[in-house]
Amino acid sequence: MKQNFWTKCLAVALLIIGLGLVFNQQIADFLVKEMTRSSLTKKTVTVTQKKGDFNFKKVKQASSTTIAKESVINQATGMIGKISFPAVNLKLPIFYGISNANLLRGAGTMKADQKMGQGNYALAGHHMNNP
Repeated sequence: MKQNFWTKCLAVALLIIGLGLVFNQQIADFLVKEMTRSSLTKKTVTVTQKKGDFNFKKVKQASSTTIAKESVINQATGMIGKISFPAVNLKLPIFYGISNANLLRGAGTMKADQKMGQGNYALAGHHMNNP
């Protein structure tokens, strides 16, 4: 009786792992979309309230593991603005700094001293596979 129970548990676990591997990209795309959507619903903060990270060397490629970790641990610096591209139906939050946490949720500011609405305003973002 116990052996039958453990066999069923193992079969269910293997099925879940297999589905996770097959639908890996779709799960990652869904998590990024949800992180972006939830960030867009939050209130914007002023730049003086937040400290940003502007070190390009710390930015890592967006992978399934980094997306999964970031969806659980929210380390984004807080949204300072929004950007919209109606032609492609894209709305993104703008965060202060270019940390991985910021770039997985939206766009990040590339320079600490730039002011929104004054001169050139450089933004960075991750290239995602889902168009």
